[in-house]
Amino acid sequence: MLMHFFSWIKNSSIVKAYHACERFLLGTIASHFFKNIADPLKDESSLQKINNAIISYLSKECNQRYETKNNRHIIQFVEKKSELVKSFLERDIRSDLKTNGKQFFEFISIMRNIILHNHSLASRNQINNMKSVAKDVFDRFIDMPPGSHEYIVLRIKNDQNLFSNFLILLNDFSINLVKYMPGYADLSFLDMK
Repeated sequence: MLMHFFSWIKNSSIVKAYHACERFLLGTIASHFFKNIADPLKDESSLQKINNAIISYLSKECNQRYETKNNRHIIQFVEKKSELVKSFLERDIRSDLKTNGKQFFEFISIMRNIILHNHSLASRNQINNMKSVAKDVFDRFIDMPPGSHEYIVLRIKNDQNLFSNFLILLNDFSINLVKYMPGYADLSFLDMK
């Protein structure tokens, strides 16, 4: 029981980190591509306006089908706007992992949906979906009980280093994606002191 409690806390942290990544991405998109839209960190309506502007750009200006499931439209948009981002998303996220940036974003988006909407209960189909997107990430970080189960509680393996490493991986992904979007080599454009 106590292990499940700590798993829920860790999963809540993953959702918070994902939402921070999402807002960081949307904020950068707004500041570089849609300057007329208010900062998405201020309110939910600004987030919706940025999402609508992204969808409008993809459908009208690029004549491209878009998909909002797992925020795929955000990735589609930044790939269209930046060759650096496109290149970054095609590269492995770590030298010891074969999952690329685009697959990792899909993986964490699926994970976020399971945690948030299914109370961390993952069905066999959802597990198979996660594995099909990023098997090496799944195998390294996700605790999969032995045997065949219809549902499992989705959680990071019971190793503090793995949990920290997963959050660091998500953080690194977010920072690098935002850095490459406007074409910068570092994060000095954020003017963070």
